Amino acid sequence: MRFFVLAALAASFVSATAQSGWSRYRVYVDTDEQAQRVADCGLGLFSEQVSLGATDVIVGPNQLPELWALRLDHKFISELPDADAWRDVVRPQIDDYRYFYLDYANMIAQYELWRTANPSLVSRQQIATSWGNRAVWAYRISNQKTSSSQVANIVIIGGIHAREWISPSTCMYFADNLIDRIKNDPAYANLMRRVAVYIVPSLNPDGYVYTWTNDRYWRKNRRNNGNGTRGVDLNRNYATGWGGAGSSGNTSSETYRGPSAMSEPENQGLRNLVQSLPNVAGFIDYHSYSQLIMWPWGYQSALCPDDAVHRFIGGRMRSAIFDYSGMVYEDGPINTTIYPASGTTVDWFYSPMGAISLTVELRDTGQYGFLLPENQILPTQQENWQAFQSFLFDVAVRRTSGVRK
Repeated sequence: MRFFVLAALAASFVSATAQSGWSRYRVYVDTDEQAQRVADCGLGLFSEQVSLGATDVIVGPNQLPELWALRLDHKFISELPDADAWRDVVRPQIDDYRYFYLDYANMIAQYELWRTANPSLVSRQQIATSWGNRAVWAYRISNQKTSSSQVANIVIIGGIHAREWISPSTCMYFADNLIDRIKNDPAYANLMRRVAVYIVPSLNPDGYVYTWTNDRYWRKNRRNNGNGTRGVDLNRNYATGWGGAGSSGNTSSETYRGPSAMSEPENQGLRNLVQSLPNVAGFIDYHSYSQLIMWPWGYQSALCPDDAVHRFIGGRMRSAIFDYSGMVYEDGPINTTIYPASGTTVDWFYSPMGAISLTVELRDTGQYGFLLPENQILPTQQENWQAFQSFLFDVAVRRTSGVRK
């Protein structure tokens, strides 16, 4: 009898460790040391950050032993679709971006339609070549063709984390609306003579393509780390605060910061673009999920010198969303609103670049996470367009009226 019991237990253990599907688990994190342990592990994060209290992780095939090795309390939350479930998704028409997620080729094709139809308003430049030899594009939208110190430049980026598909979709909605408003709204036509908006549709094209072909939950870029692992978290690779808390030196980690600050060609390209602009007034990095509007600092708990300005602008954005849709977005500094995060875009755009600098976490608050249903695309775009308009006017008035940081 003892033999059969042991055999049954062994079979159960083998079955568990040989898990073939994908699951979502909640890990309970009580200390900074435990949070760093989660950040350093090879499990995927079902969130933007590792948070004190509870953090959801993605456990893939045969990864249960890695979950157990954390030695932290945890519980099963739900099964997840297979990571390659999107491989054979039928691509929609490119003008359906408000209702369907677009793959990378169709996304850029749509931007190209806007550019070729509006040559006086839209231009583009290649700012980088990715590890996978893909072009990283920036599209400039303005009613003023000449760049000068009198034009306030606002930069927004989508898709720095590959699996956050609602981010590039939302940036597309902004591009479409900006072009339409310049042509049909005199207030916008006038505003956009003093402002240029640069949109990077996807700062991480290799990772984005990989989420469509291989792994829907992939976060990082596709650098070959040379040890059997791939990828750097582009949002832990910026120079300001690089190497600190909320990032990892483990190449297997979702928050691997890279071998050095600004090591990644995608980030170098964005840096070079921004440093070439005479007047960088504002920046937003769009992510998902959690419904948050946040500002510096990420790498330290102290308030940034312009916390009051960011709080005012962020609060108006939060109100614009709530007034439009009733959706609640929380706001505050990154470090104390979610968790320390070092080497982020937001900290670098604030210092040294001097921009009003925000990161916006789009829908939802956890029910769907990165797998936001397509019926949520348009509502997310619409409510965040209200917030972006508020940001655009506030930052433009502040910078072009001579008020500087």
